[in-house]
Amino acid sequence: MTTLDTTAAVELLQSSAISALHAGEYETAVFLCHRIMSLFPLPSISHGIFLLARAQYLMGNHRAALHTLTDTVGSTPTIPTTYLQALCYSNMGLLSQANASFTSLVRLHNSTSKTGSAGPVTDYTDQYYGNAAAGLDISFSVLLSIGLVIPWASVYCKLGLIQRRMGLVEDAVKSLHTTLELDPLNWTAVKTLCEMGFPPQRDHVFEPTALSAHFKSIMQHIGTSHQPISEQKQDLESHASSLQQGGAYTSTRLRSIRKVDLPTTQPTLGRRVAARTDSKITAGSAHRKRTRDEHTTTAPSLSQQSSGKTKTHVSSQSKDNQAQETNQTATELVSSTLKDILSGYAALCTFNIPRALRWFKILSASQRRSPDILIMIGRAYFEATDYELAARAFEQARRLQPAQMNEMDTYGTCLWHLRKVIELSYLGKELEQENRLAPQTWCVIGNYFSLNQEHDQAIQSFQRAIKVDPEFVNAHTLIGHEYLTSEDLENAAIHFRTALRLNPRHYSALYGLASLLYKQEKYTIAEFYNNKAMKLCRFNLALLEFAGAIVSKDPKRLEVALKIYTHCGKLAPQRTSVQLSKSNVLTQLGKFQEALEVLESILLNKRDSNVYFKMGEIYDKMGDANNALLYYSKAHDGKSRKISKDVQEAMRGIQDKLDKAGAIES
Repeated sequence: MTTLDTTAAVELLQSSAISALHAGEYETAVFLCHRIMSLFPLPSISHGIFLLARAQYLMGNHRAALHTLTDTVGSTPTIPTTYLQALCYSNMGLLSQANASFTSLVRLHNSTSKTGSAGPVTDYTDQYYGNAAAGLDISFSVLLSIGLVIPWASVYCKLGLIQRRMGLVEDAVKSLHTTLELDPLNWTAVKTLCEMGFPPQRDHVFEPTALSAHFKSIMQHIGTSHQPISEQKQDLESHASSLQQGGAYTSTRLRSIRKVDLPTTQPTLGRRVAARTDSKITAGSAHRKRTRDEHTTTAPSLSQQSSGKTKTHVSSQSKDNQAQETNQTATELVSSTLKDILSGYAALCTFNIPRALRWFKILSASQRRSPDILIMIGRAYFEATDYELAARAFEQARRLQPAQMNEMDTYGTCLWHLRKVIELSYLGKELEQENRLAPQTWCVIGNYFSLNQEHDQAIQSFQRAIKVDPEFVNAHTLIGHEYLTSEDLENAAIHFRTALRLNPRHYSALYGLASLLYKQEKYTIAEFYNNKAMKLCRFNLALLEFAGAIVSKDPKRLEVALKIYTHCGKLAPQRTSVQLSKSNVLTQLGKFQEALEVLESILLNKRDSNVYFKMGEIYDKMGDANNALLYYSKAHDGKSRKISKDVQEAMRGIQDKLDKAGAIES
């Protein structure tokens, strides 16, 4: 076997491996890459190594891919291999190495940008395969899928995500903004900036001019004309018509489409020769047809030629103008829709809930009914503590997309607040069937056990969520609250602080720390953490109510606590806990009649054993034993064992007072 034969065999295997990669047949690609490296290792080893590592990466075997790239003898670092290395490091959680690899790529892009040779994407096929690249008849989409085309926006975006995980906030923001300069439609960058508290300005992103240039660049790369859908439909109909008539144009066009979309399995040298031969034959056929037509057709007059040219020119110009107008209108539609979604999501991430809901209502009905927007709306209602509306939005999203996992942990917490045990159990079982390896699944299951007072089982479920994804912030927060309920303050503090390390803007973890310190009677520090949470989420009623509870512990600040509870009462008149807390403060201030009025307003809506008990206490302090016994007896009719025990003790105390008073009189 000659060297030429071996080279041709390598090219065949190479094309087949690329085709397998693009088709998702990763095991086949790995097998073929090993054949390439075994058949002719010296000149082809770098080709085989890269394709092998890419296949291993796509299979999810990141460690094997990294080993292939770094430890194989004869491998030399290239831009595609460095990018693939960075992806492996990132997926393995090796943040420092990933940051170094992505940073080296960014430096390269910056240096080429100064010379004007850099673009939004770079094709490294020629540099990577050298002279053999001419024989690789591969479409842009295939090159992108196998990693030979580097999308620089993706590089900057992934670097920004790594920097965020490392706590390098300023660097992350800079990288993500660069991402949007290269790719104005990169939603990951927009979403991350919003979540970090640095939402892009509405006027600076999704601009029609930038979007139009971006769309044009995409069309150029994928080889598709920027053509209105109406014209594309007409073209498809004409293609179908000519196909039915056995037209030669259609068959030629279909052959070219097949050639662009997938690499063939013929030797590359054979393809190059075939291409040249086909072009000669086509040219000759056209020449013969043109000559024959000239002999058989009468030549038109000069006036007819002139008229025909004018009509053709006007018709062509009209079509171009119509296409340009359609494209401009479509781009403006995309721009305005994305800007509205950005405004709503940015308001949601900064916890300006009324503003977020207003923006979501501006969206068209079809956009509002999409699963991702429904999830955003559900999250907004959740932050506003309107759990009924939140649950409704989450459920609608699940009906539209049953496998939806995003924010399902929030949905579970929402059902926990509503104390809907059956719905929570059903959601947990559904998610477990869909994806047992998702942290959201175990958070929902943990909430179910927590609602049933099975705290050990709840903690185990939350631990499973953390094991599945150690960086899932809400799992740390939920297990922290569960430890807090179980009086395990040390473990609660560990998980709350871990959640804050992963996301410094996670107000629920700040609230958890404040609650922990409140239990330890460290009210000053508790107020500090709760105030930090309130700065992030100023519309959250639970935080405001807790602020009143902390302040009320200082006898000198009872008037401040009263103002806080009065404000809470205006925001949520039906919230029983706020009215009870307000009545407690009024009682401490000696304003017994006002306290009774607050409690009576609660009884207008529902009977509550706690309210009757509080009224009994107030009458007892006022010295009205008869009314005190009356309301204590009403509270005793309630179902709460704790209330019943407290009522019995209070009634005994009043009876003892009455007995002593009677003894003194006698």
